[in-house]
Amino acid sequence: MNVNVNLKPYSINNTRFQLKKNSGNLLYVDAKDVLCCEDKAFLEKKWIEPGDICQPTEKDRQRGFQIYQRDEPGDVRLGAKPHQSELIDCLSSCWLRGYHGMDFFVLHPLRDFKQLSLTLSSFTTSSGKLLQSDAVEICQIEIWPQKTQWFSTDFIYAPELIHNHHKCSLKEGVPQQFALRWTLPRTVQPGDYNGHILCNENKMLSVQLHIPNYD
Repeated sequence: MNVNVNLKPYSINNTRFQLKKNSGNLLYVDAKDVLCCEDKAFLEKKWIEPGDICQPTEKDRQRGFQIYQRDEPGDVRLGAKPHQSELIDCLSSCWLRGYHGMDFFVLHPLRDFKQLSLTLSSFTTSSGKLLQSDAVEICQIEIWPQKTQWFSTDFIYAPELIHNHHKCSLKEGVPQQFALRWTLPRTVQPGDYNGHILCNENKMLSVQLHIPNYD
């Protein structure tokens, strides 16, 4: 590796690449200029929550978190806090048969939790129709650092990865976003289905799902 240009904290290095088979036979050779960053050059652009922040209620303090839903899930950044209009005690949703969809919600911890487990009750209608268990699952949204632009030295902490873990730990003041991922078969019966999200086996959030009588 030979350094051609030195522009602290960056350097442009000409790097030689070789592609080989497992047997060691050479397949391809190339040389590229690689931009390298030396020392500590990346700065976090911290999220500043706009507007008035909602103070926790006594119920929130007892359970240890606030529950809210944000119109733009990508704005649940590190440092995000709920507004009064975002607080929910019921998650309402509507999806068509044969469709896939997601509904997001956020826990804003008021204390640390070593382990928190979210599970789902069954979903039924008033007439006794039962939604099959594999039609919905809980997903966890991970927040991690992302550069603001390809060559930028600024970065933000933003939600990106979605996986089906429903157990996690919580740190006071650090939001944790989740989602209900719906996979509704075309054979599901239309109607209004009601269920709950449970936290450590205790009812946490009511869920109402409306499935219209058309595709």
